[in-house]
Amino acid sequence: MHLATAADHVLPCSTAGIALRDGASAAFRVMPTPARTTLHVEALPGSGGLRSVELRDLLGHVVVSAPTLSAPFVGLDVQHLSAGRYQLFVCSTMGQRASLPVIILD
Repeated sequence: MHLATAADHVLPCSTAGIALRDGASAAFRVMPTPARTTLHVEALPGSGGLRSVELRDLLGHVVVSAPTLSAPFVGLDVQHLSAGRYQLFVCSTMGQRASLPVIILD
């Protein structure tokens, strides 16, 4: 008998690091990319935590945002969004700002 574990239900995905606007490496991780239901954003050690996380459409309108309260991790519910390309904007509590294109699937 095989008991199902969390590893049995993992969807293949990739993890994307985010480049800071000045070209330096950022202390954020975004997964999965592309996303279907939830887009996870994590502040890596040394970044001080998340201050703001926004997902915008190609016109610049905020379509999803999350209150972070300096949390190291946040999940954005994206299952209601239309499939397509979006831009993720992240700001850390230490003032690091970054953006990353994100694909949302149906």
